[in-house]
Amino acid sequence: MSKLEEALALSTKPKRRRPPTPNNNCKKCDKPFYAAPSHVAKGWGNFCSKACSSSGKNNHRFKENEVECKQCQKPFHVKPCSQKAGKGKSYCSIECRYKAQKTTIECPTCKSSFTVPASHFGRRVFCSKKCQQSSFQNSANNCVCASCSKPFYTKESDLGRGVNAGKFCSVKCMTGSRGKITLEDGKYASHLERDLYLLLKVEGLLAGATREFKFHPKRKWLLDFAWPEMKIAIEVHGGIWKSGKSGHTSGKGRMRDMEKMNEATLHGWLVLEVASNHIRDGSAIEWAKRMIQMKCAA
Repeated sequence: MSKLEEALALSTKPKRRRPPTPNNNCKKCDKPFYAAPSHVAKGWGNFCSKACSSSGKNNHRFKENEVECKQCQKPFHVKPCSQKAGKGKSYCSIECRYKAQKTTIECPTCKSSFTVPASHFGRRVFCSKKCQQSSFQNSANNCVCASCSKPFYTKESDLGRGVNAGKFCSVKCMTGSRGKITLEDGKYASHLERDLYLLLKVEGLLAGATREFKFHPKRKWLLDFAWPEMKIAIEVHGGIWKSGKSGHTSGKGRMRDMEKMNEATLHGWLVLEVASNHIRDGSAIEWAKRMIQMKCAA
């Protein structure tokens, strides 16, 4: 490109316009901006943008409608159309809304104050699990065991959860109260466990078996019938046909059973789960035979 062409190109290139020097401040956001002197002379040029000119009281459709904040009792503006449609705000700020949705209560164990959602008031009592357990341990006994006559404590929330709530101090007393069935090993058993025990004895399958076997090193889970050398077991589930919710048919009960069975599987156990129908029609015995044969063959 020749020097003449370069000069022509520079002369035809549009010059960059410098931004005008601000000469006014916005009445809404106080931001400096430039307003034409002719506009200022006519009384215009008060706002830096359309957003500022049409917001709040500057909008020609603005209507006075002051509402009192539910938290701090400070008046603030709400659109009448929003209030009529049920969408009007009740709090002047997010801080007030958060304060109204939380409440402070005192822990009865450690006497420390802590904050909880307002919807949890009356349900949340203790600040931590440790304080809750400590409170239960120090609570006065409010029940007497129907089997061994030993006094014990039961939470008030658990007393209305069934016929046997607050009736027995332990699982041993509860199972022992069901007809006081004691097997040859000296341990209590339910009617279904007794029936299965007798069937296993007739078939000669009790060799190497033990009842109420603890299989987990940390948890207190027990397997109803277990053959520890072969790592096989049978779990008897009773009360599955009862109306309403019981210890094994409720959501919590099912979750506990699933956790127990999954841990047994992860520890190398092969577990059969049987109910009353399986014991009466002979399915439980057939499955037990096949399971023992399979383990012996391996």
